[in-house]
Amino acid sequence: MKPGTIRIKKNSYTHDLLMITKFYNKTININDCRVINPDEFRHTHKLKRSLLYLSLHHLIQLNDNDSWIITPRGIQCLYDIVKKYPSQASS
Repeated sequence: MKPGTIRIKKNSYTHDLLMITKFYNKTININDCRVINPDEFRHTHKLKRSLLYLSLHHLIQLNDNDSWIITPRGIQCLYDIVKKYPSQASS
């Protein structure tokens, strides 16, 4: 794996969180995620771990009030995932 490579499995918790963030394309928070999908985002520790991972790789920008927004790098990462797995893009 090349240095600086970001590893996100398609349809993982982290991937789903990044997709929701891109879809809304605005500042969102944990409560927004729970409204969108209460079954998937019920575990706060998993959500915070994914947010930390996305933030450390500069895919989202975390704000002081526990909200975040996707960065251009995060959008590009999603496009790269679709390029890597084109047959799964429609599923």
